Amino acid sequence: MNSRLAPATVPASRNAHRLVLGAGALLGMAFAAYQIREKEWTADMAWLAPVAAAAGAALLWVLHPGAYARWIWPQSPWKTAVTRAARVDAWGCVLLLWAGGAVFFPAAQALFVLPGVGVYLLFKIAVLGLLAGALRPGLRSVVQGALVSVASLLVAYGVAEVGLRVYLEATQQTVEMLTGAVRSHAAGEPLTLVDLIVKDRNPRIVYSGRPGVAGVFQKSPLTQNSLGFRGREFQEAKPEGVFRIVGIGDSFMFGYGVGDDDTFLSHLERQLNRADTPSGGGPNAAARFEVLNLSCCGYNTIQEVETLRTVGLRFHPDLVIVQYYRNDILPPFLTPRTKAYLRAGGSVLFETLARRVRARARAEKTLDIEEAQRRKEQAVGLKANWGWADVAEEASPEDAPEEYRDMVGYGAVERGLKELGEISRRERIPIAVFALAAPGESVPRADWLAETAQKNGLFFHDTSAGLNQFIAASGKPIGKFRHDRTGFHHSALCSPVIADIIARQLDDWKLLPPRVPSSAPSGTGSGR
Repeated sequence: MNSRLAPATVPASRNAHRLVLGAGALLGMAFAAYQIREKEWTADMAWLAPVAAAAGAALLWVLHPGAYARWIWPQSPWKTAVTRAARVDAWGCVLLLWAGGAVFFPAAQALFVLPGVGVYLLFKIAVLGLLAGALRPGLRSVVQGALVSVASLLVAYGVAEVGLRVYLEATQQTVEMLTGAVRSHAAGEPLTLVDLIVKDRNPRIVYSGRPGVAGVFQKSPLTQNSLGFRGREFQEAKPEGVFRIVGIGDSFMFGYGVGDDDTFLSHLERQLNRADTPSGGGPNAAARFEVLNLSCCGYNTIQEVETLRTVGLRFHPDLVIVQYYRNDILPPFLTPRTKAYLRAGGSVLFETLARRVRARARAEKTLDIEEAQRRKEQAVGLKANWGWADVAEEASPEDAPEEYRDMVGYGAVERGLKELGEISRRERIPIAVFALAAPGESVPRADWLAETAQKNGLFFHDTSAGLNQFIAASGKPIGKFRHDRTGFHHSALCSPVIADIIARQLDDWKLLPPRVPSSAPSGTGSGR
């Protein structure tokens, strides 16, 4: 570097670089916090935090105008504009670090932080050079600053394009992941979600439970029987005197993060089989209740209905329970590999941004519908769910793989409920739909779900009100009722509450043999 230029640059940039490294590390850790929360990664992913911090520090350092002052244009006529941009940027880093502890990390735990990070970086790389040039009078200074901004944008685009391609390639979840050899496990070794499933030959089911799995999943004991379903072994033939209930659903019914004996269906079976429950005789009297858990993590409504049609009916159920959650409008979480991001043509960055913008526009109607639900949550003093926007954005048939487009959106849910009604009438089996929500939240479009279910001859009940009333009355922090305190799955504390809500509602609908009701909170529901 030219010694005449060094005094003007190095002292000013030394502290600035330290600030930039700190701010970049903060942004990286915020990104890691969001990913760990959103993907529900466990403690074994703790390495992501320092890696993301280092990557964030490196990214901001590369984009920092001082880097250009040192290496790229050490003797250029625009050197002064670059140096001024570095000094202006340093103040931005000071503000980011000052506000980071109070604002950034809480936001990362509750919201989708990437848009905020993106706005900050866009301001940083596109405005600072121009702003620095404008600090001095004269057209030449403004032009120099504008050129700094243009150069920064080009560098940032290259970094973002490559980084996004690497990230999408590394994190995409595809059905091809299930075609490899089954991973062996030592006793007590943690299981992953992919360890629990196999590719299903039925294209409407996509994947199903892996038979014979036993181990620890999300820090809780997990067993899948020889049929690939959660819990103990059971036979297709229904024993004499047994009232059999078949449950189909997703990870909530499966019992994500709770032990085999702590799923709400396990609690329901024990409650129904208590010594004092069957009371009297009558046409529906039963010596014993069986509740079979045929759910699978990540299923949507179409997958659940297909599971009931092709598998569940073989067990001769007297009653079917269907569990609904808001992400039933999404495609299967494992889809065919459609793109090799590292070799894809065009701009993956622009394509991704355009898809998000289109999805956001489509989500506006859904978000308007949810406003009443948010007000209801706020009225009872519970935290409103603003993260629903991300789910609504993803529920776009146009953006789903072609073979799964009819599984996506509320139209798919409506078709699924219609098919459930047809099964109920044809098989003469009552079917009850129970909608669940994360602790402290409500069920999106619950009124529409109730109306659609009733129109198709189904029973429907929203369990969220009863669960939230129980949480509010317990005096415990809401995090105690979430599996990982910040995620949306239920902890084991919720299971007996949900089981009791279901049992009481089934009693109200007279779908069970006569039994002595127990006392517990209930929600709001509708019959058919």
